[in-house]
Amino acid sequence: MKKTLSFLIIYFSLSVCSAQESLPSYPTILRYYFSRHPEDGNYENVVNFAKKKDGWFLQRINQVTHEVSSERPYWLKKDKTFIDTVALLKDADEDIEKNVTGYLGSGTNIYDWYSYERCPYYGYNGWDVDVIKDFEDKKNLSDTILDGLLRAYGRYSGRYTWYQYGGDPLTNDTLQRKLSTLELPSSARIDKAVYYLQKSIETAKRLRALNPDYVTLVGNADLKVFNEQMKAYSQMTMALQDKKAKEFIVNTELDSPYILQAKNYLNSCPPNTILFTYGDNDTYPLWYVQEKENYRKDVSVINTSLLSMPVYLDMLKKTNAVTFTTDADQYGKKFFEVFYFSENKSIPKYKSIPLSSLLNTIRNRTYHATFDDSIASYPYKQFVFDDFSKLIDESKSSFQSDDDSQDITTEPIIQLNSYLLNGDFMVFDIINENAGIRPIYFTTATYTGYFNDWLQQNGICYHFASSETLQDDSAKTVTEDKLENFVQTIYKTPLIIYNGHKTISFDGNNTFFPLYSTIANFYLTKDDKDHANYWLNKALDEAHFIATNNIPAACMLMGPLADAGNNKKAKELCELYATYIYNKYNHPSAIEGYLSKKDCYATLTSLRDFLEGITVDNSMIKKLMDDVERN
Repeated sequence: MKKTLSFLIIYFSLSVCSAQESLPSYPTILRYYFSRHPEDGNYENVVNFAKKKDGWFLQRINQVTHEVSSERPYWLKKDKTFIDTVALLKDADEDIEKNVTGYLGSGTNIYDWYSYERCPYYGYNGWDVDVIKDFEDKKNLSDTILDGLLRAYGRYSGRYTWYQYGGDPLTNDTLQRKLSTLELPSSARIDKAVYYLQKSIETAKRLRALNPDYVTLVGNADLKVFNEQMKAYSQMTMALQDKKAKEFIVNTELDSPYILQAKNYLNSCPPNTILFTYGDNDTYPLWYVQEKENYRKDVSVINTSLLSMPVYLDMLKKTNAVTFTTDADQYGKKFFEVFYFSENKSIPKYKSIPLSSLLNTIRNRTYHATFDDSIASYPYKQFVFDDFSKLIDESKSSFQSDDDSQDITTEPIIQLNSYLLNGDFMVFDIINENAGIRPIYFTTATYTGYFNDWLQQNGICYHFASSETLQDDSAKTVTEDKLENFVQTIYKTPLIIYNGHKTISFDGNNTFFPLYSTIANFYLTKDDKDHANYWLNKALDEAHFIATNNIPAACMLMGPLADAGNNKKAKELCELYATYIYNKYNHPSAIEGYLSKKDCYATLTSLRDFLEGITVDNSMIKKLMDDVERN
């Protein structure tokens, strides 16, 4: 029986206790502040908002010392009003939205917003201590407060390791002094860290028991429990506490859809691959199946976020997980955090320097930042890999057919930004050292933007290859054939039951929809609408219902559906996405994100024009646009 396309929009409701409800939201605080204060460009002492027991406080934080240079009340519970006598700015709507979006829009800001949203207190050194003190002994806590409490326990555990979650010592307790970059915690500190990591896990389990469908940044409550357990495993691994790490992973369970997704990642990689991951959801499940199921341990899963931590680099080096040339006496130094471009008039900035020379220039601090002699700089805006032929040999073996004798001569020239983070530096080092020896793969095609033009999809991962390989039609054909074979013989769709409905899993949506749309688009370039429709319909059938968290990824199918002549389903997806955008604008949250009025209207306009372009009714979207314009 032919299935019909069904959609389910699941809007997540948060259970908020009175301690949360009595305070204005973080976006409200930001909007009020920036409606009265323009961005002043004071990057040395930046604006910060502290959510405390008595209300909101406005702080200035010194970016060098991380100390609070000033603090004053901004909204107090007892008064229930803003304490700001500055007059409203005139004709500043666009600047206000720009500033608010800058605080809420992307990256680590989302994690801060989430913490302001879920934690009773947040945004100052010691918030974790205050949350634990006020809530750890209380019963009948709401799911939101339990979420905040488990985050507080996790943060507090870091006070006994490397303060990797931020903060500074609050007392003279020697067990909480800051360790040097490569110093391992003592057994006493490990015991303390384990205690609070366990408290975090126990609280996550309380949250799951109270509300299994509670949604966090990493997924539902069950996945949150798993992530807390794997975070503990990761901490013990970096501390070289193998026995304690194994104790955590032995007691950890992962639902089968996420095991399938982890294996989908690993099975996208040839033997002996170095696989760079980014966040929790594309790292922890992979480590889990490798360590607990002994599955595809030939793949070295390297988390790029952790590469900024010297102790993680030390662990990789000591366990021979991957080779790189930077030594501990270099990545262990204080200067090894961020490096800046600094123009040198005697050196052409667009000279393509070999990567090893760039790495040595930074490691040896040959040049210094103009604003701080202790910080390394580089006078180059681009680099090339040392031995490009190694990359070409490995790329050919992965992507070209046996009879493809094409010579690839285009050399990747990687553009550098105005600054380089130590984690990205280490990615460069690892690639340069292992090129031609081990395949290099990424779980995302948009890693920091450095390699976007040099990555080619293989399964649900992306292989570092040459630009000409990507552009050559015959090579693309081989790749698309591989993708089809991957879906038909290897790939397992990660489905979960959410609110009683079958849908694509958290994180699985980020790979499922791109996989199918890539295959469909390939057939559309050949004007083969029948095969394109086959893969598009297969994707929609496999996806079952499309829950809210799946909508942005699912809309990758919207354009291909229209190009394949399936205007009805293209319209359904378009209207679904328009509703999602409208609700995102009207009900901003850390999980769904923030949209300014301008951005919301612009997105709805493009969706209206899309439907107009395929000559179908767009009155529903016009109504949403009218409503946005009125408000």
